[in-house]
Amino acid sequence: MPASVAEYNKAEKAGTTSKEQKAAVKASQQAMAYLALALKPMELLHLLTREVTAEWPEGEAWKV
Repeated sequence: MPASVAEYNKAEKAGTTSKEQKAAVKASQQAMAYLALALKPMELLHLLTREVTAEWPEGEAWKV
């Protein structure tokens, strides 16, 4: 997993992103989306918002 979205986007633009990195970022984004759908009560959604950082504006699923 790249250190940040900015690092991932920079590598993606340069064409140096590995298949594993692409898969890891995509899986994390999908997992966060599924968790947002599954965790309806606001106190549970708070778990997702705690993992949003400047490096990962969509959050990192493994931290939830």
